[in-house]
Amino acid sequence: ANWKFYETQINTDYQRRQLKQMGQMLACIEDAEDPAEYIERAEKQLFELSTNCKTSEVKRLAELVPAALKVIEERFKSNGKLPGLSTGISGLDTLIGGLQDSRYVVIGARPSDGKSALAVNMLCHIGLHERVPVGLISAESSNNEIVSRVFASEGSINGSYLSMGLLSTRDMSALKAVGESIKDAPVYIYDAPNVRFAELRSVARQMVASFKVKVIFVDYIQILQWDDKRIPRHEQVANISMGLKALARELN
Repeated sequence: ANWKFYETQINTDYQRRQLKQMGQMLACIEDAEDPAEYIERAEKQLFELSTNCKTSEVKRLAELVPAALKVIEERFKSNGKLPGLSTGISGLDTLIGGLQDSRYVVIGARPSDGKSALAVNMLCHIGLHERVPVGLISAESSNNEIVSRVFASEGSINGSYLSMGLLSTRDMSALKAVGESIKDAPVYIYDAPNVRFAELRSVARQMVASFKVKVIFVDYIQILQWDDKRIPRHEQVANISMGLKALARELN
């Protein structure tokens, strides 16, 4: 599940070693030696190093046409069917075309405006009703809180009443019915406080490799931890956001 991460790490370490060797070579230049020769050698090595792992990713436009046409033809034959997975909210599906492969979608709102509740509603629709494998990585809510949100959403029960135990007999029957519907649902939860981005990336890869999840919800970006604490917090959040976009592309 983590092979891509280790491949990147090996390439990074290789480049670091090559740069050190180049630095040692340049540090050994004597006053009597011709600097032009060392400049040429350094330029050549830097060019080879910078292109070492990138040339295979460069493609001609013509090579990309067949795959793009195939996607367009499939959409044409679908008669207006959503290109992505439905969120369960028809108006939103129309606006964004559903949740599509490689897409990174951000739900933004002020505190306590219902971002987590909206995410759980989408999670329930995809996992419980569409039966499509879906994951949630939560740095904010505990497992019990997440399950309570699912019960409230699926059982049409007031969340405040649920948390206080102010339930009717009908509510208890609804909870049992929701519990039955959840038993075989392909919904996978990872709950951990202070989640570091490297940890999140590893968990996401495992979810895709082991459970074939198609959508992963992350709750939420601002409280995830970036690996390098020395940079300003706003830069950490920007790096996390860019990292999630890259992860979406990598895992499709």
